[in-house]
Amino acid sequence: MEFQKSHRATTASVAGNITTPQTLLAANMNRVGFSLHSTNANAVYVKFGPTASATDFSLTLTSGSPAFHSGQLNVPYTGIITALWVTTTDAVKVTEFLE
Repeated sequence: MEFQKSHRATTASVAGNITTPQTLLAANMNRVGFSLHSTNANAVYVKFGPTASATDFSLTLTSGSPAFHSGQLNVPYTGIITALWVTTTDAVKVTEFLE
């Protein structure tokens, strides 16, 4: 009988900032996956790397868009993920899955 490896998950809500990019997830070599979900109508610019901006981003999240899951990348990503918000009232729900 084969057993699945167990994983831990941590969930947080990261508040928006319109002037300074915020870290959604720090780089973590133990990360096996993640999920990002915006509950607000305004755009959130997300970058798989440092210093997200309105002109340098990997994807845009809004409340109308589905949650983004790391499996959509088709490659493991363990680096930093940053975000910049259009308004300060927004937040992103972040779940990180760890080994």
